[in-house]
Amino acid sequence: MACVGLIGGLGRRRQLGARKIRRVALFGTVFTVEGGLWGQLTGVDIVKPRPGEITFIGQA
Repeated sequence: MACVGLIGGLGRRRQLGARKIRRVALFGTVFTVEGGLWGQLTGVDIVKPRPGEITFIGQA
């Protein structure tokens, strides 16, 4: 599994496309995971943690 930072906008989307990545897992703070920013990432499926997992990750 490769980690790709998603901050960087279009450049990161190109990176995902170049690697033929179609599904990404999202990890981050509660604010990051629950934010609406992810609608801007097109062309990939975004797998988010379940609500209990978001709480656990946020407390870690």
